[in-house]
Amino acid sequence: MGGLGPGGITVGYNYLLQPDGTISWKYGRWRATPGTLTIAGHRLDAPAPPLAADVPQGYGPVGFQASGVVFPTEGCSQITGKTGSPSLTFVTFVIKKTDTH
Repeated sequence: MGGLGPGGITVGYNYLLQPDGTISWKYGRWRATPGTLTIAGHRLDAPAPPLAADVPQGYGPVGFQASGVVFPTEGCSQITGKTGSPSLTFVTFVIKKTDTH
């Protein structure tokens, strides 16, 4: 957990899978502009519910900010983080990979 994997792929291993089948992932972000981070996103390659985001308090107005994203399904997703008017958008391909041992 912690960022995009090689090729922009987010791999949801067993410990990241929730009982309802969603995939949890944590992203660290750096905020140069003061303000509250908001995160939104959606799947690009098929219909799916929007992703859910958790942005915990306590990191101050600028600098590092931990955040969690819950992808409702596997597939190609676009995520946008925004603090004030600046924003950052990226695309990741989310897959589930269950351990076989």
